[in-house]
Amino acid sequence: MVGITVLYIFHDYIFGDRLFIFADIGSDTIQQYYPYYMNCVRRIQEGTFGIWNWDYGLGTSLMNNISQTLDPFGLFVILGGVIGGISKVRRLLVVAQILKIVLSALLCRYFLKMFHVSEKAACVGGYLYAFNGYLMLWGQHYLLGTICVYQIIILIFLEKLLREVKVKYIAGLGVAVAASTLYSYYNTYMALAFAAIYCVLRLINPELDWQWKDRLKRAATVFGTIICGVFMDAVTLLPAASYLTSSSTRLDSSESAITKFLSGLFSTYTMDANIETTGRLISNNTFCINQLEHATGWGNYYEMPNVCLTVFIFIFLGQFLVRKIRECKNTKQLVYGIFVTMVGVFILYNPGFAIAFNGFAYVQARYTFVIMPVAALLVATEWESLIVRKKISIFGLALGLAASVGVLLQTDRRASGEVIKYDGQLIVLCLIFAGLLGIGYFCRTKKIWGIVEVFLGICLIISVGRENYITNNERVTAYASGEKIIYSDKGMGNDTIDALKYLKEKDDSFYRVEKTYSFSSTYGDSLIAGYSAITDYNSTINRNLSSFYTNLYSSQKVTDAQRAFIVTDETEIYPMRLINLKYILSTSEIDYSWCQYVHKIGEVYIYQNIYADSVASFYEKTISQEECEKMDEGSRRKLLGDTLIVRDRQDMLSKEEPGQTDIGDFKVDGSSLEGTVSNEKEGFLLLTIPDQEGWEIYVDEEKETIINGDYGFTAVRLKPGVHNVQAVYHIPRLKEGIIGSVLGIIVLAGVCLILHLKDRKRGVGKQK
Repeated sequence: MVGITVLYIFHDYIFGDRLFIFADIGSDTIQQYYPYYMNCVRRIQEGTFGIWNWDYGLGTSLMNNISQTLDPFGLFVILGGVIGGISKVRRLLVVAQILKIVLSALLCRYFLKMFHVSEKAACVGGYLYAFNGYLMLWGQHYLLGTICVYQIIILIFLEKLLREVKVKYIAGLGVAVAASTLYSYYNTYMALAFAAIYCVLRLINPELDWQWKDRLKRAATVFGTIICGVFMDAVTLLPAASYLTSSSTRLDSSESAITKFLSGLFSTYTMDANIETTGRLISNNTFCINQLEHATGWGNYYEMPNVCLTVFIFIFLGQFLVRKIRECKNTKQLVYGIFVTMVGVFILYNPGFAIAFNGFAYVQARYTFVIMPVAALLVATEWESLIVRKKISIFGLALGLAASVGVLLQTDRRASGEVIKYDGQLIVLCLIFAGLLGIGYFCRTKKIWGIVEVFLGICLIISVGRENYITNNERVTAYASGEKIIYSDKGMGNDTIDALKYLKEKDDSFYRVEKTYSFSSTYGDSLIAGYSAITDYNSTINRNLSSFYTNLYSSQKVTDAQRAFIVTDETEIYPMRLINLKYILSTSEIDYSWCQYVHKIGEVYIYQNIYADSVASFYEKTISQEECEKMDEGSRRKLLGDTLIVRDRQDMLSKEEPGQTDIGDFKVDGSSLEGTVSNEKEGFLLLTIPDQEGWEIYVDEEKETIINGDYGFTAVRLKPGVHNVQAVYHIPRLKEGIIGSVLGIIVLAGVCLILHLKDRKRGVGKQK
């Protein structure tokens, strides 16, 4: 059934012109993720792939995109493009999503079988998990959906280890955690936070016939294994942590983590947000898709909690609630049941838990994949009870149906025109599903039950198919025939790419390019075609670059994550010159005073900025940021012509008569930038590469101290003379990460070896 449902949902993407690249509210895919995959393929084919990406805005570290790069399904797309040709990338995106769905179904079925449910019940749970709302919606952002696969693998080994300590389970859990962390430390953090909650709840279960000493030992084994797994991935974890804390603005906050958590823990969401969360338990599509005015609680289609496993979830919950109350035998079980329920409610409805799951940064609901395996287990156990054991509670059925209809009626009042009819369809589906269960309750013959079971299965399939068809198809996407790129065996081409090739042949120095149009992606064309630019989409932009744009080039900021080239003020020629924005491409003639016509290739006009000549600038005058910020932005920009803006007053230069300076060409070689400078007087050399940990600058082969210049960039003090200057990027904390990974592997391997030897010794003892 997974295959049939996949064909129904994705047939236009598999066989038609449609591409699994979204251009509506899900436009991150076309603006950021898809261009990055194309960039990786192109750079690998060209032999220029490295630890510093010159094509991503004004430049960024590989660590900025490490999750996209090491996501196994992303690697499948990238390597598929390298081997089969870059044109295959766009088609492999949906194949990667289908692979996640199939693997999720198989893994979840295996997980559910561990709880002694029937094959049918396990298949139902696995089927629903494969098409859960998180994977279907956040999976459109490619790497975010991958955690649904890793989460279930981690839980499989965790559950096995909770039941029995074996070498293969310890090794399996450790490797699963390491592999998941390697793919995404962010998503894995959330998965492990839930795994810790899951482990604790399993171990405090009063039905578990263990002494507390044994429970604590088992907890120590589990958490020790997880810690080893995390350490095994220190090789990427430490450099990524270094990037986030020293360079990225993502975690910047004036409040401590504890303050934020406690503040959230003792607060509540708005009523609108809670209503949206409850409605999304039934469907991703109960409120809106692109009409954001209907997302009054969480903001948009993606950021609303993705918590839908099945549209019939409240019917299953009604049965579960009644069954558990009936099975409750003593006060301990009652207290435990209430506690587990409260934990579930807090995970869904408490801002403090959302903050904690989001790395104690701020409230965000991207962690909701954690509830999907438990929801699948709940449905599987209730399917077992309802269909296999034929235990139906009429009260539970009425309760679940009333909740379903009540929630859908409430969502219908808030729904946009895009989905309002679908809310009505969901009510009809819930009524049919409940009616079938009612028939099964009153007509208990084998023949009737067989028919009821078939129609219940059909209801599930229809609901899953319809729900996810809307999620994936009633959207704005890219189309293969709409791409303004010509693919061939040699790669790809168009007028823009040909113009860039012309410039590379004409000018072998390092420069930046901008366009007054886009050919594929508004923010990602530079990644696809391969050039350094202002325009980019970077959610974790370097904080110093962000400060440069804020203070000196604010007209280019669209949002905190997005920048787009636009000319609004004559003083903008100063930051353009600074960053060596040397060439402008346009599909029409332009008449800026600072632009000189160079050439035309096809429909593309090439212009040169007459003021831009180098990525390096030499300054004999300085001004502090404090003094600079007393001026308006236009005046600050004009300073860039002859004055370096420095952070520390100790880096100030005394005012002298200007000397002669000659800056040679600076060229890029892999992750380094090299050129020559001849200066008559002492001053500062500024290189417009981001001021970021990991950069080292050598002057005449001697390492120099780097200071921050013009808010966003690197600068070094130069004595008079003729100098060879080389800037080299290294991944920070990589050596420490390698050591941590080796230690993690050694500890995990050592523990496994010791347990193996103990098991062999016990085996020999038993034989004797």
